Amino acid sequence: MSYVELADLAAEIPQKFLKQALHDSPTDGLTDAQAFDAIAARASEDVDALLSDRFEVPFTTTVPALVKRAARIFSLEKLYLRRGLVGVANPWSKQADELRSTLKTCGKGILVQTQKPSATAITEQAKTFSHGHNLSV
Repeated sequence: MSYVELADLAAEIPQKFLKQALHDSPTDGLTDAQAFDAIAARASEDVDALLSDRFEVPFTTTVPALVKRAARIFSLEKLYLRRGLVGVANPWSKQADELRSTLKTCGKGILVQTQKPSATAITEQAKTFSHGHNLSV
């Protein structure tokens, strides 16, 4: 199960670089899609590995947005790695490392508190309340 497709990268990477990253040699006989399938599979496996302690993977019905995003970023990082761009030279490594950290946290079941409450309680009486059980107008 792959969480990312070749078309998902169109807005993220120059088409010329994408073709270069997918072809190691002009005679390899693989199409862009075939070459990308291996990268996408590895990126998706990386996501699953980080989440497998807590979740049943691979996600088959509804794939969370974070999972799709991580697979996309991991794929982009892998494409640049194929061209020898490692560390700070790889424009996707920092985002990939941050997502790995986030996924590890999710995989361990550690919840991160948000600064905004997820719900608000209204504790005052409604303005339509009447002591005589009649609606106020």
